[in-house]
Amino acid sequence: MKKFNKKPNLLIFAIILTSFLIAPLFGFGLVDVKNTQNVQDDQNIVINLDSSQSKATDLQNIDSSILLNFKSSLFDNSLKDYLSKLYLTQECNPKDVNIIVLFKDLTNKRERSDVIDSIFEDYKIIYNYNIIPGLTLKVNPYELVEKENELMQYSKIQKIYKSKTYKTPVIKDSMPKSNNLNLNDYDNWWVPAIGADSVAETGNGMRVAVIDSGIYHHSDLDVILDRNFVWDPEDKSVDPFAYQDLNGHGTHCAGLIGSDGGGSSGKYRGIAPDVDLINAKAGNSVGGLNDSDIINAIEWCVETANADIISMSFGGGSPAAHDPMTLAISNATDQGVICVVAAGNSGPGYFTGGSPASGIDAITVGASDSNNELASFSSWGPTFSYIGYPDVVAPGVDVISTSAKDSGIAREMEFIGNYFDFSFNADYYPLSGTSMATPVVAGALALLKEAYPSLTPKQRELHY
Repeated sequence: MKKFNKKPNLLIFAIILTSFLIAPLFGFGLVDVKNTQNVQDDQNIVINLDSSQSKATDLQNIDSSILLNFKSSLFDNSLKDYLSKLYLTQECNPKDVNIIVLFKDLTNKRERSDVIDSIFEDYKIIYNYNIIPGLTLKVNPYELVEKENELMQYSKIQKIYKSKTYKTPVIKDSMPKSNNLNLNDYDNWWVPAIGADSVAETGNGMRVAVIDSGIYHHSDLDVILDRNFVWDPEDKSVDPFAYQDLNGHGTHCAGLIGSDGGGSSGKYRGIAPDVDLINAKAGNSVGGLNDSDIINAIEWCVETANADIISMSFGGGSPAAHDPMTLAISNATDQGVICVVAAGNSGPGYFTGGSPASGIDAITVGASDSNNELASFSSWGPTFSYIGYPDVVAPGVDVISTSAKDSGIAREMEFIGNYFDFSFNADYYPLSGTSMATPVVAGALALLKEAYPSLTPKQRELHY
């Protein structure tokens, strides 16, 4: 047993000897080892990245857990993981990373930009928000690591998050049909399932925003505002008003909220056919949405578009109760806007949802089928702080809604015959997911807001 214990001690001694005596001879001086005992105390070890990229090749051979110890850091877990696994080689050398720097409340926009300017040299501010006390920043990841200790000296900085991409949770039937679908074989069951066919309200005057892949101007839909949040102002070939739906997901969701069913002689109408739809395009052609763009879209929906309700059928990551996205939703709710989000399609186990479904002020929606049974794919909570969700379950299995002409989903559905072919591009197709259940609830809340305009968002949630 004693012989077994000696080998690790010899190994540790060899590593220390190499670090102090041999490594400096070859220019490996990347690690500040002045306080090596800090490794045991969970303190930060600073990487000196001021010098040339020639050091990068050697850094990748050093255990990242020794190089970066961020336990007391401002960085969130995803940013810690990203920085700890950087391959610092000339061939694979990331030049920048997008981060969201969250400041403490009451830190104004000028103060935020001044703080960033005083710390970083190689950076660009992409968004400086009103809806949250924070900004999105493009920064050199090596400089970010180098300035980590300096960032911690600013008491106004609360947390720093790695920007992430959300996905639209949708399930498509991939089995080919012999020909396109016959509407006589497929009833609209989701409208009567929630009782929307037996109320006087139609959503008249209600403004419902859809933050998604865009909304195609289908003949069934009344879209009053369009705005594209997926564009690069440095790329002059990109039109900031190119708001059309290249994916098809957003148009399907919009139809479940507010289609008047005109293309199908009224059959495949939405829950609230007289709502005013607001197209806040924040998703790309493959259904990905960047959180920085989404937060910007939420801000626009609240401050400029004057939305009553925001429908958000996307999600991802861990079920954190607090992050920049959930904070934006909370602040929108505080300003009287109802935010409805999808629970996710990774169920039915516990902890299978993510953000923003885990947000405390979002109305989180799970999916049910035509038998009023919970869909097998519908995600559950709780959050990591044990807040339960979803808040409500709504029809989300094989629900039929508006098609976006020439979109990715539309082309796929046309290829396999899983769509309803009507004239003048007023086509429809069925999809499943908590993505579909979410706009059903958004439409129901539009009816409820029309009937009870004085209710608060929380009261409407309880009433529903």
